[in-house]
Amino acid sequence: MVYDIAKHLTYENAERWLKELQDHADSNIVIMLVGNKSDLRHLRAVPTEEAKALAGMCLCVYVFVCCSHEV
Repeated sequence: MVYDIAKHLTYENAERWLKELQDHADSNIVIMLVGNKSDLRHLRAVPTEEAKALAGMCLCVYVFVCCSHEV
């Protein structure tokens, strides 16, 4: 599940989709919560600790990435 670290609404949507996965997907799937655009630290709207806490509650792996070719 990917969200934009600079846009809190995308994180809120990811929270909702994580719940949907937990409610309806096979219990053996591996879920990753991915914070995208890590190069935009100065615009961060979702604190890292908040995302890590959600990942911990959902038993997800948490990573943050930058998909920009310029980094």
